Amino acid sequence: MLLWTANFAAVNSFLGKFLFWLSCQGLVLLMQNHFQRSRLYTRIALGKNHMMDVVGGESAGGQGQMYI
Repeated sequence: MLLWTANFAAVNSFLGKFLFWLSCQGLVLLMQNHFQRSRLYTRIALGKNHMMDVVGGESAGGQGQMYI
């Protein structure tokens, strides 16, 4: 999609907004990763989790499982 050579106003407008949205999504994912890693580090330091534990969430199953 980035190598597409269509020079139309609608395509250029869409690509600009799409790339902005992708950048925002990437930033949110990085912030979420940082939060989860620091939260797990805190729980390990408190002795509530172990080094091999995985941070639970919507995709981890168990209590964090989201039913659709």
